[in-house]
Amino acid sequence: MSGFAKIVAPESLKEINNLYYSMGLTDGLPIVPPTPDSVNEMIAASGRDAQEIIGYVPPKKGAATVEKIAINAVMAGCLPEYLPVVIAGLEACLEEQFNIYGVQNTTNPVTPALIVHGPVAKSLEVNGEYDCLGSGARANATIGRALKLALLNIGGGTHRGTHGQPGRYTYCFAENEEKSPWPPFHTDRGFAAGDSAVTVFGAGGSVNMRPYGGRGREVLASIARMMALGGSPRHSYCLVILNPEHARLIAADGFSKQSARDFLYEHARVRPNGFPDAVAQAWIDEPLMEYMDFRKMLGGVTKDTFIPGCDAPEHILILVAGGSGGHCTFVPACFTQPVPVMTKRVR
Repeated sequence: MSGFAKIVAPESLKEINNLYYSMGLTDGLPIVPPTPDSVNEMIAASGRDAQEIIGYVPPKKGAATVEKIAINAVMAGCLPEYLPVVIAGLEACLEEQFNIYGVQNTTNPVTPALIVHGPVAKSLEVNGEYDCLGSGARANATIGRALKLALLNIGGGTHRGTHGQPGRYTYCFAENEEKSPWPPFHTDRGFAAGDSAVTVFGAGGSVNMRPYGGRGREVLASIARMMALGGSPRHSYCLVILNPEHARLIAADGFSKQSARDFLYEHARVRPNGFPDAVAQAWIDEPLMEYMDFRKMLGGVTKDTFIPGCDAPEHILILVAGGSGGHCTFVPACFTQPVPVMTKRVR
């Protein structure tokens, strides 16, 4: 561990945690003390130089060195072999199009959801099956938490969400590639199926869906209706997480991922006249961002116009995760992000 910003701490674990909490260096949960030996072990597992700068994290533009990321990974409870995934996740967040500055400062509850693909997900036992968005898997819990601690401690992330969301503690899961009827999600992003990769998605909160239907088309129609009521009439992007059962039903009905996206785009729509008159008119008149203006997309808009939730079918991201049981998950993106999804190879 280099000479950068060492903290002289008491030996008591309780006192160490009180100190870190008082300094604003934690997410409110207890941390694992980042001793020089534990941080050096973490860095060694990455095979990278401790002072290599991955990028500068807003809003404070702190330099994210491998060492500093490793410190936060130790604090989060990561095993050393998890560090390359944490680094890849942070690299994805720091891509300019992802707008991590907005994520760090907005009142929206948006937070980076980290999705792990390829061989690394299996080797690290990142859960992509039952309860993959819940508790119980060390890799899911600590990799996601390490990314959030790095954003907080290196970048000075704020706590400005109107309500926030539990995903701001940790939000990490694996794609269930083995039970998907389609090619892996990261191949949609230009990577080979055998690549290890990480996707970050600007998740604005998750909505559980129970899409009844005996055929794939019926399932998609149910999902589209629930998406249209998913917390906001407009999203720049959204993520639809299908369980393997429903994915197989949809595929058996002749849908590829692309045709499923097309279907959802055409059917996940709402009309302004479903809202009170003043709200409907305000929605129509609201000046939207250049990259998200349905009036340019649809032409003239009235209170009877069916307006899609996303600007294009490609903005509806579909992947398979979780176990069986009849539930799917809809995750809208923060509308202030023109490109709230980035995928990076794990080195």
